[in-house]
Amino acid sequence: MKPLIITTLEYPPVPDRSHDWSARFNWYDGDDDQPIGWGETEEIAVVALLVDAVEWDGDGAEQDAIVVLALIGWKTAKPKEKPND
Repeated sequence: MKPLIITTLEYPPVPDRSHDWSARFNWYDGDDDQPIGWGETEEIAVVALLVDAVEWDGDGAEQDAIVVLALIGWKTAKPKEKPND
């Protein structure tokens, strides 16, 4: 399965490190109107993408992706229950 978010280390040759990483959804086609996140770190770029996507007035796919990612994160972070002895 293709990941929902693709991150790329851009590392442009400039002293400003705020655009070292980019994050985009896997269906990003280069359209300037689609959300994309930038940041000094991969994590900051992903958070920037998600914040932008929540506010973006697209077809709803971005908001659906955020729900899926939140559910996956919740399931991953949830402590495993111990079986009854």
